[in-house]
Amino acid sequence: METKSININREYLYYLYKAEKSKWFFIEALANRTNNYKSVKILNSDNVLIWLEDLTIDDNTIQGYGSEDHQLMRVEIKDIVDWMIVDNNKLIGGYTIRYYRQTLNDDDRTNFDIEFGLKIDDGNDFFYPDFSTPEGVIIQLEMAYNAKSIEGILECKDLIMEAKNVLNYTNYEISDDLLSETADLLKTSIIENINHYGFPEFTDVERSFTLLDVKDSGKQKLISEKLIFSDGTSKTNRFWVGLNKNDEWKVLDLVE
Repeated sequence: METKSININREYLYYLYKAEKSKWFFIEALANRTNNYKSVKILNSDNVLIWLEDLTIDDNTIQGYGSEDHQLMRVEIKDIVDWMIVDNNKLIGGYTIRYYRQTLNDDDRTNFDIEFGLKIDDGNDFFYPDFSTPEGVIIQLEMAYNAKSIEGILECKDLIMEAKNVLNYTNYEISDDLLSETADLLKTSIIENINHYGFPEFTDVERSFTLLDVKDSGKQKLISEKLIFSDGTSKTNRFWVGLNKNDEWKVLDLVE
């Protein structure tokens, strides 16, 4: 169905990145043998991207049949380009499909949706909640809010890096003392805000991430997170996220 040629740009590469970094979720679902349709996209020996279905997993390899030629193939998990799950007629994953769909005009997109026959919403990006990705640390921060853990919240932050970002918008000469003082103010602000408004809730939410900007040679990224709540409402936040000296991503300033 994906007949239009793909433009290899930063947006497309980010979709592939999301497929790679959420692959762990698919592997767990496949290993747990949940009863829904699952497929992976791979590059075959002819250098053509194809989908495999009727999958089985064995250690670090997946075996499946080509969706068009029904040829049996085996591929290492690390070589999976994309993955998809169909659950209650809803597409989960399928990042190359999502990218292709959003390149279409309105009429072609409507025809695509009719032919494809599945619900394609904003998606739910299953980044692993840790400090290894910008998106993962945002999820980790929200989990700390759910746990009502101020210590966990602060662990997800780099207040010195955030203070530097804040001071860059001023005319002050940035010194170590000023950085430390500003970081202390940011910490106080976080705690006072929680004391006044309470801990925000991030339970039963789906998350869709978008890369908006990059600076500092890729060590800071501006990430948009769309939160979709169980009642159908949504909210979008934008964060600068920074890579610290320990190669851990930390949440910095919220961009209004």
